[in-house]
Amino acid sequence: MDDFDKRILRVIQSQPDLTIREIGAAVGLSHSPCWKRLQALQARGILRGKAYVLDREALGLDVRAWCIVKLKSHSNDALAQFERAARAMPEVISCAILSGDDDYMLEIVTRNLRSFEVLIKDSLVRLPGVAQVTSRIALREVKSNGPLPL
Repeated sequence: MDDFDKRILRVIQSQPDLTIREIGAAVGLSHSPCWKRLQALQARGILRGKAYVLDREALGLDVRAWCIVKLKSHSNDALAQFERAARAMPEVISCAILSGDDDYMLEIVTRNLRSFEVLIKDSLVRLPGVAQVTSRIALREVKSNGPLPL
């Protein structure tokens, strides 16, 4: 990846609605070379399409929480079962396996605290292999979806 590619990535992170011509102008390329570079970045898997960012609060999803999960077993089968179950929960918007004493961190959104409580009691603690769940609720979002440091 050269300097032009990095400049293109910086521009589209900060201004995703620009046309290819506008991106090219911002980085010092004409339309065709800019388009070819964007295609190459997609082919290499660096760009994975375009997406709209939804405002969860405007959609009535007022609670954002992170749940730290410890499992009873760390066998490959236990991990796979948990991951399949976590992926199937629409309230879980991200799930990452962790290093250290904890096993997973799930980012969860729900309509309100009551729905979060029900989710924890009726679903999350009942996922395959779950031994313990610790939750942290966000009071206010300070920064989200920040650009990658290129």
